[in-house]
Amino acid sequence: MPARPDPIATTATFAGISLVIAAGVWLVPALIALFERLMAPRAATPVTHSRRMSHPGPTRLTHNTPLALALLGLSLALFYWGSAQLPITALGGAIFLILVLLRPDLALLYVLVTVPLYLAPKGIWDERFGIRPEGIRFPLHEFVVFCALIGTLVHAARGQGWRAARRALPRPAMLLPIALFALAGTLGVVVADARGAALREWRWLIVEPLIFYALALYWMRDARRRWLIAGAWLVTGTGVAIIGLLQLAGLDLTALLPQSACFSERVVLAEGGLRRISSVYCHPNNLALALGRVWPVLAALGGSMLPLELFPDTIRRFA
Repeated sequence: MPARPDPIATTATFAGISLVIAAGVWLVPALIALFERLMAPRAATPVTHSRRMSHPGPTRLTHNTPLALALLGLSLALFYWGSAQLPITALGGAIFLILVLLRPDLALLYVLVTVPLYLAPKGIWDERFGIRPEGIRFPLHEFVVFCALIGTLVHAARGQGWRAARRALPRPAMLLPIALFALAGTLGVVVADARGAALREWRWLIVEPLIFYALALYWMRDARRRWLIAGAWLVTGTGVAIIGLLQLAGLDLTALLPQSACFSERVVLAEGGLRRISSVYCHPNNLALALGRVWPVLAALGGSMLPLELFPDTIRRFA
């Protein structure tokens, strides 16, 4: 009896081909916008309180936040899902980095969106370019964090300079516990026996969270960006919960993810016949810990005007 085609696998293949075709369309305008941005005169007006500079750049890509968000997401999808080989992966990564250089403030949103996928890392297998046979794996949010760092450094150098970056730093009394955290994590690497594993954990649990914290301090001086970052975190948590609920209904969207490091089923049968979901995580307890940090904030904001604060320009345009 012939096997039935898997609709999820068919959809993923079609989406990957579509992203590769669309990449050629995105790359040219993104490069033109980046060239115009780099050739534009430096801004003398502070970004924090200036509406004109809240969307820097002379082109539609940099003025239109929904468009920039969509293109960032599509290029990141090409990087993550497009192929396990280097050329298409590099194409998606290059487009994403170019767009981040145009709108580095929006890259922080995708750090929050991709963090739940840390157990389903991006993998590259391509011995033609000297990659070892077992391939390379790294979390998707790690790539986004470093792209955001590069984009922010370029923005600070070209926009309002390093004085504004220094103003974003917390007071010395707040820097002390941060410095102690970094020092303790670094000393743990020094005394560790398994140095390779310790360096990996140091990068994931010490360095990258501190980079994200520094980037958040830099960009969250503007109230609108604070709402965008908070909204991205809440929407991501909601999406993770919806994926888990769909698993109870028999639709497992995590089949679209690359091979993950999970050692248990997505739906775990507990004592008494209780079915526990894990969503994109590897165990229901992990999902519970993640949602336990999201749902109280989401419930507290349930009656607020959060959508109006998140997308005031978009809503005003269609009102």
